[in-house]
Amino acid sequence: MRAAVLTLLALVGLSHATYMNTSYVVAWVLNNSHYDPTSRPNLESGSPVNILAQFRLNHLYNVDNVANTFQADVFTRLHWDDSRLAYNCSWRPSVRFPRAKIWRPDIAFYNGITVSTTADVIETSCNGSVFWGRQQLLTLGASLDLHDFPFDSQILTIALVSFALDANALMISPFQGQGIFPDPRADFSSPIWDMEKITTLNGAMALRESDPNPYGFMNLNFYLSRRFDTYIIKYMLLLGLLVLISALSYAIDAGSAPARVACSFILVVALSAFNIYVSNDLPKLSYTTFMDQYVIICFSFALVSVFEYATVNYFITQSDKSVAAIGRQMDRFFLFTAAPMWGLILLLFLLYSAGTLTAMIVLWLVWLAVGFREVVRAIYRRAEELYKTLHDQGQQTAESIPLQPVMSHPAAPAK
Repeated sequence: MRAAVLTLLALVGLSHATYMNTSYVVAWVLNNSHYDPTSRPNLESGSPVNILAQFRLNHLYNVDNVANTFQADVFTRLHWDDSRLAYNCSWRPSVRFPRAKIWRPDIAFYNGITVSTTADVIETSCNGSVFWGRQQLLTLGASLDLHDFPFDSQILTIALVSFALDANALMISPFQGQGIFPDPRADFSSPIWDMEKITTLNGAMALRESDPNPYGFMNLNFYLSRRFDTYIIKYMLLLGLLVLISALSYAIDAGSAPARVACSFILVVALSAFNIYVSNDLPKLSYTTFMDQYVIICFSFALVSVFEYATVNYFITQSDKSVAAIGRQMDRFFLFTAAPMWGLILLLFLLYSAGTLTAMIVLWLVWLAVGFREVVRAIYRRAEELYKTLHDQGQQTAESIPLQPVMSHPAAPAK
């Protein structure tokens, strides 16, 4: 009876207007088809619902290296067909149904942390095609690989997945073959990142190993490369200049202990402060980044000047002129070779491959071995002299001890 009354009202409204009133169309569709918003389309046929998804990226920002997150402002557009919502196209080309009255897919953001929806519209065409549009502010998780930081490239993913319905009931595909429209690269602006390309991946995946049923998903992948100009100018160049200053410290007279010690100490403290400052931009990682390795090399090069002067100072304060000459010879060697060696090691490090890394380590060890060769020889000679002295003293001590005659005891009488 109720359906008949609504149908009559709809026909009366149609006779008095070019388009039927929206409320009449909604009421007619929901009652005429006995619409159940809890059941999905194509349930009787058994074929899965194909959800066509597309994004419009308004803004992508706040890529957080420490929290492994990023934020995005997007328009999320979902399209699907529900034949139960079809009606006579002469009534109206489209109507907006209340969200609670029709079936909606249970699609969520798989890597979503917080999702805020600021606008929500559902519109249905007369042929049963449904459009669901939302403006959403997203905070999403990201698996950042920082091995090559700050020369790294990252993949940021917006992942859609269906949790309630498996792939046999619902699949997600990009709308018209494009997961995002228009292409945001022309309007993308970031002081830190460049957007290289965008790819879309969809299919079915198992969310858990214990769950045998795969679920439909669609991933929108943004390939970003970091702008490293700032890191080179503010960090790497300044660190390199500090290391060059440590190389120039060899020119300070070895007899001026306060000047040499102060220069080396200040450089080591400055490098430590730089390392702490750079670490604030990174999470606590179980591996070293490219920047970490660069700081370690700079720190090691500065420490060489500290140990070199400690060794030189020991030798030049000896009364033996030949020993003091060894220290001054070593100081001159490091004075003329430290700066070129740092440039060569830095070049090999920036090329950064397994072969160049090995060559850099070997070159470093050879340089240190050549620089400290006279020290090693002096230590070896000193050890030989000490051994010979101890050996001679041992022999003299043995010779000065008189030999005691051996007393023979008579044999016991036989019983």
